[in-house]
Amino acid sequence: MALKMAYIHMPFCFSKCIYCDFYSETDLSLKKEYLKYLKKEIDLRYKGEKISSIYFGGGTPSLFEPEEIGKIIDKFNKKKNCEITIELNPEDVSLKKINGYLREGINRFSLGVQSLNSFELKMLGRRHNREKAIEAIKILKERVENFSCDLIVGIKGQLKSTIEDNLKELLSFSPPHISVYPLELKEHKYLSEDEDRKAELLEFSWNYLREKGYIHYEISNFAKKGFICKHNLGYWTRNDYYGFGPSAHNLLEKRRFKNTKSVKKYISYLKKGKLLLSNFEILSKDKIKWEEFILILRTNIGYPIENLRKEKLEEFIKYGFLREKGGKIYLTEKGMLVYNPLLIKLYFLFDKNI
Repeated sequence: MALKMAYIHMPFCFSKCIYCDFYSETDLSLKKEYLKYLKKEIDLRYKGEKISSIYFGGGTPSLFEPEEIGKIIDKFNKKKNCEITIELNPEDVSLKKINGYLREGINRFSLGVQSLNSFELKMLGRRHNREKAIEAIKILKERVENFSCDLIVGIKGQLKSTIEDNLKELLSFSPPHISVYPLELKEHKYLSEDEDRKAELLEFSWNYLREKGYIHYEISNFAKKGFICKHNLGYWTRNDYYGFGPSAHNLLEKRRFKNTKSVKKYISYLKKGKLLLSNFEILSKDKIKWEEFILILRTNIGYPIENLRKEKLEEFIKYGFLREKGGKIYLTEKGMLVYNPLLIKLYFLFDKNI
């Protein structure tokens, strides 16, 4: 059986951050019941294939105790050296809890730092402050080999000097992996810089991290050698993956679908031994080819140029959005900054109507 990945959605938060677009609930009374039916979903759908990576995302997975997470991990037939990641909020991090997660098999931790500036954290609606973030990083540095820190750029009024201070302090702990995301807001847009300014701040962050020796292996992600996130890279190289929990997406061979976006509906259907799935799609060869192209283009792997209509690429190369090297096509930094609108243009490189 082919190797697959598993994403586990833990859809509970104490409060909702203003920038978060992922499904979560702040009513924590359903946590215990949710765990029961999450395990039931895995029993119903998982076919026992070898799993190459498991990722606990949210929501706030660190609201759950290590023993609770461990019982979910035990459901899977894991490949040797399976990467198992859990997302953490700084306020949930303690030495006892991290030791507990390690005992249960977690071997990679992703910390939602977002900023080391307390004023910026207040603007983002985060519950932790600078001191708590640093305390959490120190615990991970002491106990964990593989951990990542998230940062957000493009907060209104943010200066390059503020970002530099954040990065300089963060790098003093030498995290193996760093993710840098632009602030995207559907509401409260006044708290975000405009697109040109965000691009300027992103470029500054990217260049800073590259100069410090980090590999820019995907638009938002940087890693030291040997610490590229296998799970994230699996998405960009279009590996098959299970998604368990409400709102989780699935890609299994040619089939794509997602779970209902409601904890209560999710539980009520599983009580009857059923699943509430939506957006079910059987993908055509042309659509698979298109997805392989646009996903791998986000990375430093490159896409074979012989699979494209090369004559159509010249304009993109000329204006510095793409580059060709070793028979492959890559995004330039300029191309990374306009990835989404660039896709619309690149769409027309494909012969078939997708």
